This record gives sequence, C-alpha cells and structure tokens, in this order.
Amino acid sequence: MSELHHGKTSMPATAYERWMADQEIPVVEGFGVENVRDVARSHWSALGCDAAFIQQYGMEGYTGMFVAELTPGAETRPQRELYEQLIMVFDGHGEIEVWAPGSDRSERQVASWQPYSLFAIPLNCSYVLRNTGSEPAIFTSVTTAPMVMDLFHDHGFVFENTYHFTERFDPKADFGALSERLTAQSGVQAIRTNVIKDVTELPIDLDERRGKKSRITVFEMAGNTLAGHLAEWPPRRRQKAHYHAPGAVLLIAKSEGYSLMWPSQLGLHPYKDGHQDKVVKFNWREGSTFCPPDQWFHQHFNTGDDAARQVAIRYGSSEHPASFEKGLQTPANQGIVPTRTSIKLGGTQIEFDDEDPQIFADYQAIVGKIDG
Repeated sequence: MSELHHGKTSMPATAYERWMADQEIPVVEGFGVENVRDVARSHWSALGCDAAFIQQYGMEGYTGMFVAELTPGAETRPQRELYEQLIMVFDGHGEIEVWAPGSDRSERQVASWQPYSLFAIPLNCSYVLRNTGSEPAIFTSVTTAPMVMDLFHDHGFVFENTYHFTERFDPKADFGALSERLTAQSGVQAIRTNVIKDVTELPIDLDERRGKKSRITVFEMAGNTLAGHLAEWPPRRRQKAHYHAPGAVLLIAKSEGYSLMWPSQLGLHPYKDGHQDKVVKFNWREGSTFCPPDQWFHQHFNTGDDAARQVAIRYGSSEHPASFEKGLQTPANQGIVPTRTSIKLGGTQIEFDDEDPQIFADYQAIVGKIDG
C-alpha cells in the first residue's frame, strides 16, 4: 500500500524518483551546482559510464538532468527513450551516432561534438555517444524524463517503444547540418538546428529588453517542445529580474558572477521589505548550473571581465508550445512577452528603476560604477 493509505502526510515517490533510485548512482540536490565537473559520479550500468543525477529544486518534475563522463576511447551503451533530451558538452571531443528505431546502424547519422557543443537527441531514436579524443569527456543532459515517466510509469513504453517520429528524424538528411534562421513568437531571433557546434562562439542577436547591450537568440532543436536560448550581457553588468514557470535549467558557458532568487510573492523589494533571509544567492562561473523555482524572481549579475554567456534549456518552444508553460492568457497580457515586459505593464520583469535599492548597492560595491 502507498504511504497515503497509512495516514501519512508525505507523498510517495514518483515514478521518475523511483527510477533514479534504481539506477544506483549519486543524486545531487540543491538550487544549483557551481561546477558540474566536480559532481561525484559512479558507474551507471544502463549508460555504460560514470554519471550522477542533478536534482535542482526549480525543476519541480518538469525537467530532469544528469552529468556523465566518458573516458578516452569509450562509448555509451546504445540508448533509446521516449523523452526529449538536450546535451551540453563541457570537456572533450567526440561524436554522436544516431539511427531510427527499428532500423540497423547502416542508416546511421554521425555528428561531431567538442567543448561547448549543444545538441539534441531526436525523440525515441537509438544513439551512442563516443569519446574520440585523448581527454575525458564531461557532458550534461537535460530531459523531459520526469514528465514522461510520471505520466506513463511504464519502463517498457518509455525505453522499448519502436515508434519512429519521422518528422523529428530523417535518416537520409544530414543530422548535423540543419541550421535555419527564423523569428520566434517572442520577437527574438531564433535558429532551427540539431547541433550548435560551440555555444560560446555562435553570434547572437541584440535585444536590450533585459538590459543595455544584452543579447539573446532562441534555439529550436529536433522538433522538441523543450527548447531554449543563448543569452549574453557585457562584463560587470547585470540583467533585469524576472520570473516564469519551473523547469528552466541554466548553464554558464562564459564569465563569472552570481544570481539572486526569491519568491515573487515577497514583492519587488525583498531587502527593503525585510525578507533578506529568504533571498537565495547562487555564485556561478563557467561550468555552473542552476534552476530558479516556479514563480521566483531571479536576477543575474556578471562580475567578470568577459561577457557572460548563459545557455537556458526550457519549455517555451515557439514551434511546439505547451499549454502548461504558456500559462493563463488574459486581456491584460495579450500581445506581450511577460518575461521581457515590466510587471507594471502585465509582465513579470522588474525594471531597473523599480529594483530594490540594496540589490543595486551590493552589486555596485563589487564592480564599481555601473553605466545603466
């Protein structure tokens, strides 16, 4: 019987949580991880290499994550799963080999990867990751596994399904070559692709709604609902605070700094209103990951001498949107992008003029004079 039938208030473990426990590898929990390379790992027999799960509080069952390491010359065991997956490489060189379910590997597609590569696994396709370099390869994977497993709670359906999503993977097309420019519904520039060779080098577009000289480019990968964007802002500058739905995993590819996170119910001025003990400060650098909880304001501060570049993997695809991510559409927020519109105008963003004075003062004490 479940715990609910014994009068206990705690909820039983979800299907995804039970599956994680069955894998017998470490599970790291928290608001974030300062460097994914430092996460303790152990051998994951299903994947065929050392790995660990990263359970960030802000994922809240919307997304899952793990970090894994492939030694030189090693490859993963062949995988196939009925959930979406985006992989970000931090160290090493290698390749991904992909083939359609039910076919043999003679109809495979191969694409190479390197440090700071970001690529998608086509839904339910078989694949192998291979380290072709002379150094260990370390990569993270962000997935929709919690949602899929919790909805179906049937491992055979998730891992042994042979359905081919033909619109997501064409064995005759060059998997790694797709790259098309388009405009997302949010008004920002976007690319439709399967592989970004290096997220630190890809030119991204000016969009100053989040701050002076800030940049953003959206990516749509492999026909997924799980999409994301690359964001960049100048050295020793901050971005405007905002909030949104849970599950958005942030990965830092360049520079160093910190982010503040606090529940939006506390208002725009958590320090001024005496809630400083409820503000979470997360220090980040290249290799960090963190995930703001549902409806929590979060604000990013670059304290380094390089432009900060952040990879956000999240729901919110313009091509394949999900109703749960869009939220309630009302006359007050029609026609706006909430996360880039002032909270005074129906959005969820705090303009610099409305920022808590202590937040600005603390940042200025670190970086000195701020131009805007």
